Amino acid sequence: MKIAGLGHVALKVTDMNKSKAFYHDLLGMPYSGDSENEIRVFFRANDHHNLALFLASSVDISKTTLDHVAFQLEGGRRELDLAQTELESSGVVVTPYTHQEVQSVYFNDPDGNQIELYVPLEA
Repeated sequence: MKIAGLGHVALKVTDMNKSKAFYHDLLGMPYSGDSENEIRVFFRANDHHNLALFLASSVDISKTTLDHVAFQLEGGRRELDLAQTELESSGVVVTPYTHQEVQSVYFNDPDGNQIELYVPLEA
């Protein structure tokens, strides 16, 4: 078996309108479609939908959830700093962290799902 890449991550959300605004308006992810009645909404970071939001009432919410979703930013450290400033000015609590190979910021979406934005450390 050989994994070629990540198709998408699906998160359970309780308020679709609030979550759509968070991922589209605040994080700037392009909207790529939805299912009937918007119980599933999709966003993309490239040619494929990379993030799916499922309305919690439409799925089994008793299952454990994932730890976090990470998105790589284009533009390096300056872009990460700008993203942190924008998030904080919107009332989002942000925690910066330096890993061995990347600089990151962590924060929660409206449903408490942890999100990481990161850029590679410059050599």
